[in-house]
Amino acid sequence: MVPPSILITQINYSSLLDLTSYNGSSVTVNNETLTKRGIKDMIEAYQDNPDASPVLLKTKKQRDGNVVHAGGTFWSTKDDDYKAVRQWILEGGKEY
Repeated sequence: MVPPSILITQINYSSLLDLTSYNGSSVTVNNETLTKRGIKDMIEAYQDNPDASPVLLKTKKQRDGNVVHAGGTFWSTKDDDYKAVRQWILEGGKEY
């Protein structure tokens, strides 16, 4: 039994997504190496329709107030940062 003073952190790698990395990353859990997709994988197929990219879709405020992503929402389509990321995806989302 773990003493109450020790915190145990459980990390869910089931989505295998690393939004801190452009190309993705690998993590080893219980001797199994899991490859996590990066931002590139969330934007590549959306150059013709950047608003459908999960990077934008899951993080923008919804008109009906619904939250699409468990991490919450933090911008609207009117925000300058949203517009900049949208334009970046539209232009091919290249790594700088």
